Formats: sequence, structure tokens, C-alpha cells
Amino acid sequence: MTARPRTFPGRIALAAAAALAALTAGRAPAASSGTLGADDRTWSVGNTLISTGLRYADDGRVITMDLRDRSRGLDWASTAGGLGFRIVLRAPSPDAPADADPSASDAVTLTEGSTWDLVGATTKPAPDGTVRFDLVVASREAPVSVTWSLVCHPESPVFRSLVAVTNTGAHRVLLEAVDGLDASLTAAGGALSSLTVNNFNWGQPATSFQTSQATLAPGGSVLARTGPGGNQAAWLALRSSTWGAGVFAGWEWSGPGLLAAAAADDGTMRLGVGFAPATFAHVLQPSETFASPTAFLGVFSGDLDAAGAATRAFVNRRIAPPLPAPDFPWAGFDTWGYSLDIDQPTVEVLIDRAAALGVETFTLDAGWFSRLGDWLADPQRFPGGLAALAARAHGQGMRFGLWVALGAADPASQVVQEHPEWVARVDGQPVTTDMGGVALCLADPDVRAWILAQVDRLVAEGSLDWLVHDFTVITACDEIGHSHQAGDGAWSSTTGYYAVLDEIRRRHPKLVLENCWDGGSLFDFGMVARHDTSATSDRDDAYGNQRAIYGGTYLVPPRYLDKYVGDDGTPDTYRFLSALQGGPLLLMGQLTNWSPETEAAARAALALFKETRAINRDGAVYHLTGQPGAGPVAAVESHDAKTGAGTIVVWAPSTATTGAAATRIVPVGLNASVIYDLSVSTNLSAVRAPQALPTETGANLMSAGITLGLAPTDGAAIVTFTKR
Repeated sequence: MTARPRTFPGRIALAAAAALAALTAGRAPAASSGTLGADDRTWSVGNTLISTGLRYADDGRVITMDLRDRSRGLDWASTAGGLGFRIVLRAPSPDAPADADPSASDAVTLTEGSTWDLVGATTKPAPDGTVRFDLVVASREAPVSVTWSLVCHPESPVFRSLVAVTNTGAHRVLLEAVDGLDASLTAAGGALSSLTVNNFNWGQPATSFQTSQATLAPGGSVLARTGPGGNQAAWLALRSSTWGAGVFAGWEWSGPGLLAAAAADDGTMRLGVGFAPATFAHVLQPSETFASPTAFLGVFSGDLDAAGAATRAFVNRRIAPPLPAPDFPWAGFDTWGYSLDIDQPTVEVLIDRAAALGVETFTLDAGWFSRLGDWLADPQRFPGGLAALAARAHGQGMRFGLWVALGAADPASQVVQEHPEWVARVDGQPVTTDMGGVALCLADPDVRAWILAQVDRLVAEGSLDWLVHDFTVITACDEIGHSHQAGDGAWSSTTGYYAVLDEIRRRHPKLVLENCWDGGSLFDFGMVARHDTSATSDRDDAYGNQRAIYGGTYLVPPRYLDKYVGDDGTPDTYRFLSALQGGPLLLMGQLTNWSPETEAAARAALALFKETRAINRDGAVYHLTGQPGAGPVAAVESHDAKTGAGTIVVWAPSTATTGAAATRIVPVGLNASVIYDLSVSTNLSAVRAPQALPTETGANLMSAGITLGLAPTDGAAIVTFTKR
């Protein structure tokens, strides 16, 4: 194959992640493998589900020969190539002065299709069957060498890809892009359709976890802008209706990023994953090495639900930490429904009332401290400190959690007064956070050590079981004298942020970590790797929770989608059933002002949540309708094929156009020959009395569907089914 041109239509040139995820039911995975050809210039990497062949050509190029979904016999590589990487750098000429400024040099773009000298190739198998293939090449066009690594796990049709760049010259080199994966794909005989998912963003809070689909005709493109200020989660999928199959990609990084897919006029598709343009610049000293974040690309076979299933399985097995407990996710209560207006007597009452509802974890949200950054309980409002509240919660059989804003502080706080040099700044101005705070620069090891000391003390003082952290503390700090360069503040603060989270996990392995970064604004696989669950929407409303369950289950295991249930004015049953599926169900209303009817509904909802959480956590997820929105009824199914048990939750919004008699939901994924017992609840009460539905075979259910009587506005129902 010939080397492909390296420019996205519309200048979408960035790193591409390539990982194909087609999960084949019942297939026993074999170990991944990496082999060298007879001439040591050809290589094959993969497993029984996915593989790629690489060749070092006589003219110095590295050529991707194929990119195969082996379960279907499909080759996703275009005629121009397949997997690849992309690096943009500036390097002074060899005869330049020793202190030459690399930014004054012309930019050079290096890809696997550039010209290289082959240094070597190694395959490193792991005991679990994973293989890592490292290809080392030295550029003929710039004073750098590159190690391109492909990682393949035995059970997943996925490649993880990253590149490391080493400065082999005598001058400084300026890196402007180091993107681990840049793929050229076939359009599979027709236009590919795309799917992206929003994350929560305060600029557009009503669109959190909204899904977007588009058909990429020649010249078309789709972008997912990720990281701080980004609107999308770090994932996208492409599907061919001709093949009934597709690919998905993701990024294990929380800094500013861009995932892009663009269709060329020749019928090929470019897929890129990497740093967002103009957000990264790193000077590499002679002999220094820089490694890119990891990207992944996988294949799937079927509809877009299959893309979600493939992604979730890979994330569960290879990125996510293990479950913190067999009964996770938990039902919880959080005090933010009272905002900052809390004190010890109020919280003590809330602990008792929450325990009576069946709550399993109680979180003390913001308002417990005197000043942001001074992480001490306010002695006036909480004379007993954290210890007294933790003891009360533990005495009621609940876990105790605490809200903090790691890396944020009030300008008047002790830490900022003593260390003003720790504040993150851009163009000389402090980076601000919520509550009048400023961000500390997490690139600084002294800042990180101070944060960890605060966490250690709080965990000990509060006997903490759960820690939720918030606020925008990944910054593009460019302050001279900080522990980073002027152009790589976002990268450096992201690595610093990860270092803090990883060390918290190491020191406190039983502490549950919840990501609430600016209300749930960071949804990427770097965050998933470091947390047990994540906030999804700071609006705490029924509609946002429905969207989180619907859109979020395309890219993360359900347990990561925690839902805060606030007093949003919707009916009790609608509000609580809007948060039933997914991860932790966290009450955040003014419990002391609830009516007996609302308390009864909450008690019934928590009991139902506990009954169904294993199914909703581990079962296959099917999006039975379009996404929740103004007008149509929406429904999501969770089905555990091993036990035959499942749930279907149905929501009719306030502007629904269909009434009670017209709501027909058709389940999928059932065993056609199995008989299922069904029940439906359209109301939550102190004693939930589900209505029994006629016993049906899986074939009949998937053909005729289930007709429900919902309230025409703000109606909801849960259908539970079990295999007879």
C-alpha cells in the first residue's frame, strides 16, 4: 500500500486512536500475539478478534497492511493505510547555535508514512495474555526517534496505541502535537454514520449526555471536543450500514482533546484522537523523551448498541478499577439540597432521616468548612467536627462521605496566603474556580504534597468511606517559574492531577472516589481509570438523569453514572424512576421538608434500586427508543442473559405527545424460547404493588412488545422480568 496523505479535510489533523471492538458471544479468547516476519521487516499483532499487519518498506516508510475484524473477516484499513500516529515538531538545523529557539524553525509533520531508519521491534507478552508491540524508528527528516506501541488484550477486539518521542539531536526540539493514533479507514462501500455523546457543560447544561448522530458523506466531518471546557465525552463510534459493523475510539486523557472523523472524496475515512489544536507545546531537551496519552480503537458488529457493549466490556476489563464492594452501586444521600446552609444539628437530623429511608452512604457536601482551601470543619457550626458526624452515620449502618475541592482555595485561605506562588495563572491572572476560589497549579510537586496531606488528615478525622471532589483544577497555567513549561500547562496539570488521584488510591485503597469535576464535566477514560463512579449532571433533575443513563451507557459501565435526585418539582415516581438505572442513586432534596408521600416514594425507590442494581450494573444495555427529549417516550432496557432477569424503565416527559394507551415498548436481546414473568409499576408508594403482566415467551415479547398505561405528562414505569 502507498502512504496516505496526512491532512484532514477542513484541517482536522490530529492524533488518531484505533481500537476495534467486536465482542463475539461465546468465543473463548486466545492470547494476543506479536510475530516477526522472516526478514525482520514485517510484523503481525493481534488476537482472535482483531489484528494488524505492519511492514517496513525499502523506502523507509512503515506501512499498515491491514486492520482486521477477525470475527467478521472485515478489513477496516483503507487503500492508503490503517493504524498510524502523528507528530508535529520544530527543530533547528544542525548548524544552528546551541541556544537556537526551536519555535523559529519550520514545522515538520511525522507519521508512520514518513521516512525512517529501522532501529528494532520487540514483542512483550504478559502473563494474562496481553501483548505489547514496540516499534522503534529513527527519523530521516528530524532529530528524533519514535517508539510506537500497540497493546492488545486477549479478550478484547481493541488496540491501545501510544507514541514516545526522543530528542536524538544536539538542540532543543519543540513538540506541538504527539498523537498516539491516526487511522485511515475504509468507508465500507458507503457513507459511515457517526455517534458522539455530550458530557455535562455549564455552558449548555440542558444537553448533558445528549447523543448526536450524523451521516458522513464525502467532505463531511464530526468533532468531539473533550477535556476542560469541552462539550463531548472522549469517545465516538462510526458504523457502516453496508457491513452492519463499525469502529469506536476513545482517549485515556483528561486534558484538552479532540476526536475527529472526516470523510474524503475517495471514499476513505480519517479518524483522529489527540491534543486539541493550540493547547500543547513542549520543549524537548536533547536525550529527553515525551510519551503521548493512550488512545484506543476497536471494532463492533451490529447496531450502535453493539458499539456501546464493546466499549463497556473493554473498559470494565482493562481500564476501570474493580468494584469497591459486591453490592456497589449504593443508594445515598447528599446534603447539597441545603446548599451551604448546614450545621451539626441539621446534619444529625438528616443522618437519622436518611437512614430511615434505607440510605447506604451519607455525604456531607460543601458548607462544612469555614473557607475554601482551609479544609477544617467550621468550629462554630460543627463543634463536634467530622468525627461526630461520621460516628453518627456509621452508628446508623451507613458509610460516611465528604465533598472537597482538591486544588482550589479561597484567596484569603491560609494556603494561598502562605504560598501565593502556588496559584495557577494565565497571562499573569489567577485561574478562578467556583465559590470565589482560585486554582492551585497541580504541576507543582509541593502543591500535590500539600493536597495529599489534607486528604490523609480528612480521611483519618472523618473515618471517610467516600470522597467526592469537584471544581476545575486542570488549568493551562503559563506562569514562569512553575514546574512546567509555558506551553504545556494543561498537560502538566493533568499529569499532576492524575498523580494526586493515583496516590490517594494507593494510600487509601478502600476509599470510594467520586468524580464531580465541575459538576460532571470530564467524561473520559483517564477519569474512569481513577474513580469508582462519576457525577453526570449538576442540575440534579429528572431529565438530566434520564439523559445520563441513556447517553452515558454507550461509553462507560453503568456503575459510573451516578444520579443526584433533587427537588425539581416533578412527580415523585417520575423523579425517582428517572434515576433508577445506572450507578449510585443519590438523594439530594430537602428531606426535612418532604411530605410523607414523598418519603414513602423515596423509600420504595431505594428498595427497588437495591433489588435491581446487580441487573442494572452487569446486564446488557439496550436503547429501545430515541433519546429522552421533548415529545417522545424514552426507554432503556438492562438484561442479564445469564439469569434471564431484566428491567425496562420508561419515561414520558412533560411534553410527551403520546398518551396512556399508546405507549408500546418492544424489548430486545431476550431468549426467544424462554418464558418470562413480567410485572410493571407506574407508581411508587410505601408498599409497592406491581401489576402482573401476562406471562410471555421471549419471541412474543420481542414481536408484540409491551403496552403500558403511562400518565401523559411526567409519567414513568418500570417493567421487571424474570426467566421462568
